[in-house]
Amino acid sequence: GNGLRVVPSDEWEGRLRQLLRQIPTAIVGEIGIDRSAVIPGSRAKTKLQHQIQLVQRQVSIAAEFQRPVSVHCVRGYSHLFEFFQQLAKHPETCPPRVMLHSYGGSVEEIPRFYKLPGIGDRFYYSFSHAINHRTPDKLGA
Repeated sequence: GNGLRVVPSDEWEGRLRQLLRQIPTAIVGEIGIDRSAVIPGSRAKTKLQHQIQLVQRQVSIAAEFQRPVSVHCVRGYSHLFEFFQQLAKHPETCPPRVMLHSYGGSVEEIPRFYKLPGIGDRFYYSFSHAINHRTPDKLGA
């Protein structure tokens, strides 16, 4: 085998909570939506709804512990935006900071996130030439 296994949610959630209690400076991440990824050792893709459910649980725990999250997204920014749009209705359910790691969405999408009422000021962006294959001129910087 490849050494990978499915970890039941009660196991990983308990372990995540334990680590957040033990390490007060820990963040939650990297989490996110990846519509290109396949399950290791197969050609199967994880269903989008399953990924969103996992992100919901991880973000909820991060908000509970008041920890930032590092979010990666591949080919799913509209779904990610809809997710955070729902969180904006209850800002207390959103982590204190949200890093959109190696941001790969369009430049035009950035204002949609930072204009979300009650949580827009929590968004930060990182860019990686190696990951995004973008140079500053392509980012509109």
